[in-house]
Amino acid sequence: MLAIAFLFVYLAAMIGIGALYSKNQNTSDDYLAGGNTLGPNLIGISNISLNVSAATFIGYGGMGFTLGLSGAWVYFLMAVGIFTWARWGAPRVRSKGKFNTLPAYLESHFGGKWARRMASILVMGREIAWVASGLSGFGLLGDLLLGVPYWMGALFGLGVTVIYVIMGGYLAATITNFYQTLLIFGGSFFILVASISKMGGFAAAFSKGLTNFPNMFSATNNSMVTLIGWLLTQSFFYWTVQSVVIKTSLSAANPKIAMKGSGISGAFQSCWYFLPFMLGMAARAALGDATTANSSYVDLIMWVCGPVFGSFMMVPFAAAIMATADHALLSASGNIVEDWYAPFKKNLTDKQKVKISRISVFCLAVFAYTVALAFPFILELCLLAVKFGAILAPAMIGSIFWKRSRGCVKTYVTMMVTCSITLVFLLYQQMKTVQMAGSAFIYSMDPIIPVLPLAFIIFIGGVLIEGSSENKTILIAKSQ
Repeated sequence: MLAIAFLFVYLAAMIGIGALYSKNQNTSDDYLAGGNTLGPNLIGISNISLNVSAATFIGYGGMGFTLGLSGAWVYFLMAVGIFTWARWGAPRVRSKGKFNTLPAYLESHFGGKWARRMASILVMGREIAWVASGLSGFGLLGDLLLGVPYWMGALFGLGVTVIYVIMGGYLAATITNFYQTLLIFGGSFFILVASISKMGGFAAAFSKGLTNFPNMFSATNNSMVTLIGWLLTQSFFYWTVQSVVIKTSLSAANPKIAMKGSGISGAFQSCWYFLPFMLGMAARAALGDATTANSSYVDLIMWVCGPVFGSFMMVPFAAAIMATADHALLSASGNIVEDWYAPFKKNLTDKQKVKISRISVFCLAVFAYTVALAFPFILELCLLAVKFGAILAPAMIGSIFWKRSRGCVKTYVTMMVTCSITLVFLLYQQMKTVQMAGSAFIYSMDPIIPVLPLAFIIFIGGVLIEGSSENKTILIAKSQ
């Protein structure tokens, strides 16, 4: 009952923020991009929460529990991508104009309607998987903490998130993410320090860890093939396809603010992502076989804090889930309105766009809920979303750094179709032999290893050929 009470107070506050900003959603720019006026601190802090979800705690915590410190290889090179995006990607993307969706930005560079629609399909698929991952976290939270069925916990999270997103739009989601980030970071750090203290300090925790898991501090618990797959998707390329992060840069007031906001986010996240792995390792050291990978985070909180304060400390967990789902819903909703509905509906007013956006948020959330029920693997939903999004990496890098790629829509579409089909085929083949590590799949060969180089080969070769053709000028003119 205490857990329910704490969660209801917190969720009521989030809905209150949505209601507060609901009066300011007069145009589609306001609802989908906050009017393109966000400042650096709001962008930077809220960006952290966009990449922290149920997958972070249960998924990566489970990897720390199962694989020990070697599970953290998945983020060792993330800092490279973070600061590359902050220094060059964010300001250059924002300097190209105001865009409410990532596909709209790509269309402005490559030209042609299919440049936009192909990207829109991938982005919407990614966002639905991301939202489903968060709802799966609510399902597990309800099961582990409140004793309610998985479907009921997921449905509760769905309802609250949809309410404040529909009411307040992008600005409400960003404001709530700002406060949720503070809760997430502060709560997680407290649990880690408190668990080490309760075990008797660093030396005692270290000794208990080695007793329960002798290879806990080994860096070689993973195969080299798995490491390569993780580094390809979770390092530099992860940040070129994070549509929700790119969207915050597009929502900045100007290119300098986009760069500064992304830099603030990067500085925090370079340190932040080691916390979930450390929490998983702390749970293994403290609880051993008394818990499992999926429940290690919740069980560690209850072991450290007890039932009363532990119930209160579950609020940051709920915050992490909602912070990811809200922006993903808005991103996918913007794709439906801007990339599919508006082009076929002439004289569409801003008021109508906002209305369709809100309806889209509800429909997408219901679809994501269905996915969460059918595929309850929290971390793998996120990783699958990133794998499909990674197909866009050559196009994003080309749009930022390679002027010759402008107008090369044939190359762009060829790369997208070929690599999407190849990735689906390889995933189907690999699912026959897949193994589990926490909430993630371990493949005999991660499908992204051949697909991402193939995408770059097609893109580079195509741009070298198409970039010098006479049709390029015509394609650019049509896009403008």
